[in-house]
Amino acid sequence: MGGVDKPLLPLAGQPLVSHVMTRLRPQVEQMRLIANRSAAHYEALGVPVHQDTVTGLGPLGGLLTALQVVTTPLLFVCPGDAPRLDQEIVARLRASLAPDLEAAFPNDGIRDQPLFLLIRATIRPVLESYLERGGRSVHGFLGIIRSRTVEANALADSFVNVNTPEDLQAIERGAG
Repeated sequence: MGGVDKPLLPLAGQPLVSHVMTRLRPQVEQMRLIANRSAAHYEALGVPVHQDTVTGLGPLGGLLTALQVVTTPLLFVCPGDAPRLDQEIVARLRASLAPDLEAAFPNDGIRDQPLFLLIRATIRPVLESYLERGGRSVHGFLGIIRSRTVEANALADSFVNVNTPEDLQAIERGAG
């Protein structure tokens, strides 16, 4: 996408991330954004914005930052460019998170979707240790904790995000 900050791309007159936030707001107690650039644009959306506390870690850097600022026992994370997020995804993942589990994430019938993750805030030291040892894979991290994959075939549209101009056009056609 030519270095564009994808969550800020417009869809139906609003940034993609605004659509995600609208769908998440009734599902979560509080909302935070992790953004390493365009901070002023994200701050204008009215929620606290944080930059990665350690850069160069990819999605796990964002997860680490989120775990450092969260004040709730559970944290749901997702990409800011997935505007079709299901309005009950958090409840579905929470229902599958047994007391002995630390995380839950969906599978859309084809592949795991670990970037749509419900995780216990207490897992932060394990993530810090994984990163200190050089771990960078989300799947790798989920493989060392007690996590569960949740069948979410019916929610496959939730996991569609924008990687190309064609992706945005396809979402626009379905956004009407």
